[in-house]
Amino acid sequence: MICPECGSEYENDVPDCEGCEVPLVEEVDDGVEEVDFAPLVESTDVAYFGLVTARLEEAGIPWFVQGETSLGVLPRDGGEMGDPGEEVVTVHVAENRFREARQLVRDLDPVEADDWGG
Repeated sequence: MICPECGSEYENDVPDCEGCEVPLVEEVDDGVEEVDFAPLVESTDVAYFGLVTARLEEAGIPWFVQGETSLGVLPRDGGEMGDPGEEVVTVHVAENRFREARQLVRDLDPVEADDWGG
């Protein structure tokens, strides 16, 4: 059982939240859908990163970025796989939009990234 006010969890035999003094519910539906993310590309180039994330935003594809050490298994900056051990940022996208995001990245023109200051 969960308090709909504070989110505290209680055993099933407790009827009310001690702190909020409201009846407990079995499940709180906050209306937020959980989204799983998958790594899309690595980048060390600020212009390429800006281009990729701008395109993802335009398409409404959820994304986040994480700084990490490369494993050398993702395409880097619109090209081939990078060397493992280098510090990179990895762009992750919603798994349910991964194919669309991958196509979006494949369609990027590397010359266009240069126009963004790269």
